[in-house]
Amino acid sequence: MIATSFSERLVFHNQIPIAGPSHHDLLIAVFSFKVEKFKKRTVTFRDFKALDLEKFRKDVTNAPWHVMFPLQDVNAKLEFFYEQTNALFDKHAPFKTVTLEHRPYPWITREIKDLMKERDNMYKTSRRLNDRHFTAVYKKFNNRVKSQVRDAKRAANAPSAEALNKHYTSVKCLNAERVRETIAKYEGEPVPVTSVFHFKHVYFEDLQKSLSGVSANSKGKDGISALMLKPCLVEVSPAILHISNYSLQSGCFPDTWKVANVKPIPKSAGAAVPKDFRPISLLCTLGKMLEKIVHGQLTEFLDKNSLLDPNQSGFKPGHSTSTALLKVTGDVRENIDKRLLSLLVLYDFSNAFPSVDHELLIAKLRLFGLAPSVLDWFRSYLTNRAQRVVNGDDISSLIPLLFGVPQGSVLGPLLYSLYVNDIGMVFRNSSYHMYADDLQNYVSFCPAYMEKAVNIINQEATELVRYAESHNLTVNNSKTKVIVIGNHKLIKKLPVNRPAVVIDGDPVPYSETVVDLGVTVDQFLNWEAHARGTWRKGYAALHGLIKHRGILPRQVRKHLVEALVSPIINYGNTVTIHMLVKSAEQLQRLMNACARFVLDLRKDCHISVHIKNLNWLNVKNRMQLATLVLLMKVLKFNIPHYLYAKICLASDVRTRLVRTKRNQIRTPQHRTDKGRGAFWIHAPLLWNPLPGHILNCNSVPAFKNATKLHLLNQQNLVS
Repeated sequence: MIATSFSERLVFHNQIPIAGPSHHDLLIAVFSFKVEKFKKRTVTFRDFKALDLEKFRKDVTNAPWHVMFPLQDVNAKLEFFYEQTNALFDKHAPFKTVTLEHRPYPWITREIKDLMKERDNMYKTSRRLNDRHFTAVYKKFNNRVKSQVRDAKRAANAPSAEALNKHYTSVKCLNAERVRETIAKYEGEPVPVTSVFHFKHVYFEDLQKSLSGVSANSKGKDGISALMLKPCLVEVSPAILHISNYSLQSGCFPDTWKVANVKPIPKSAGAAVPKDFRPISLLCTLGKMLEKIVHGQLTEFLDKNSLLDPNQSGFKPGHSTSTALLKVTGDVRENIDKRLLSLLVLYDFSNAFPSVDHELLIAKLRLFGLAPSVLDWFRSYLTNRAQRVVNGDDISSLIPLLFGVPQGSVLGPLLYSLYVNDIGMVFRNSSYHMYADDLQNYVSFCPAYMEKAVNIINQEATELVRYAESHNLTVNNSKTKVIVIGNHKLIKKLPVNRPAVVIDGDPVPYSETVVDLGVTVDQFLNWEAHARGTWRKGYAALHGLIKHRGILPRQVRKHLVEALVSPIINYGNTVTIHMLVKSAEQLQRLMNACARFVLDLRKDCHISVHIKNLNWLNVKNRMQLATLVLLMKVLKFNIPHYLYAKICLASDVRTRLVRTKRNQIRTPQHRTDKGRGAFWIHAPLLWNPLPGHILNCNSVPAFKNATKLHLLNQQNLVS
């Protein structure tokens, strides 16, 4: 039988008996299909090979930038700047048109071609130098290019750009009346701070610093990347500084910088509908440079006046998901030490960043002490924004963004943190901690008083829903998780029918394990589920490398394991340092498999001596190293404060900097092994036995290297 969906194109079919196997004849079907003839097409791009930097810089210096200075509109100034800049690039790096002789791949964009060209140049250099370290760098970059091509190929099968853009901009005001009431409330409140924030003048050093950390070659609407500006930054800086300072003084953010080109990236291999694609916004480089400068000035003001919520760990220097988890799990461990249980609720907000109401955000920024001219600038920055989806040659129309902080921007995360900075007023009778829009709420209780604890959570959940509605946010009940954490004896005392945690009228079932900021937390803090999940993800990454074992040199295999598998093992290891022995052994088996892959060893080969040759720490020592390095950072920089405040030196409490062996850290009293697992208890226990030459290290890198060497020596002695 021949089954076909193109019977109208069937020209001939036949069945030919074949001698030998019974009932296995040869089936033949001939179809007539018209194949479209490939039409050659052309692509246009700037040819930077012909760029003479000396002549280019000279022409940039001699450009008539003085004509721009008297203009009274920042948009006119920026338009003049782009006219002059594009004219200079047209002269020294003109557009080049190339005819493609082969069938085009729609997912191979100009950016990917640039990456491929850079990869090919690195390959030639690695062959010429014959240096293993440079070859490893090339291999890593080559993997990055392959990943970009794979993502672009998946995105080529995405829905239309118009459909994607409509999906990304579908956020609307859910309760306009409640939001207007909230705006009026905040506008009527007096400013509680005495100091006022004004923008500082921008200098060349600020410009240089804001551009130094940019390595991407992405371009926004203006078509200018950071790599195009870096060679001529000194010569073009007077014009950029003038536009930046004029923008801050006039309270106007240029319109061109408000347009975002959105690139859809598939979240998984089977992406097919708009929700399966993650939007990546590409903004103008000059606009992001100014944002970075404003971010630095505003953050300095907020830190100086202690205006940020200390229980927010997102987007702060010295803070991370690990420090947030250490705070929450440390409090839970203290409760266990006091023979108490902890009821933990992990709230999830739907589309939190895109739902921010602009007028409400401006009203809240006023209460932080921002001057009226600064508020005007932020109002201009937030309003009249638009975006379009650019997926190869498929470009959508511009759609205005009426809500949200700009996705892909530098200021967006900080503005969201300020938007919800007062969310702590909801939790008057319980504890909470946030990382960006991930909210953790918990309360301690005795087993006999569980109903009282649940009532506290339910009352504050009702307040949280009201707060969310008044801020145009939505609590996602389906993704909100509830778990009770404690020791086995106390959890067994809980009733079978536990009182329900109800959020916005919907009961949320209790879970035995929850994923909190990427770490799987179980009800006994044994970390068995986390170890199993890490083991599965680690082996999946390793198996992806094993099939290429034959073509990869040993040093490259080591680099790939350290880049792709080790981060999976290491993530959250400061939190899970007190996992069960069998869970740690499970992760150690994963590390042993990595060593066998790198060194091409048999499965039955004893591995200890080979791990020693690789200079790898075992799982236990990796956890200890990460914990000690974090403690060093906490002591040196005094952040995050919620960990620093828990640590006390045995002497010289004023500086809290460990300089000599005498200045050891006090270990808080504790009763149980679970209690000892709190960071501020087990970290000092690891710190105090360290040799004096390690404790006297002044820099974090030096301390890390010395501690790693110390742990390696101890590990090798044991083995």
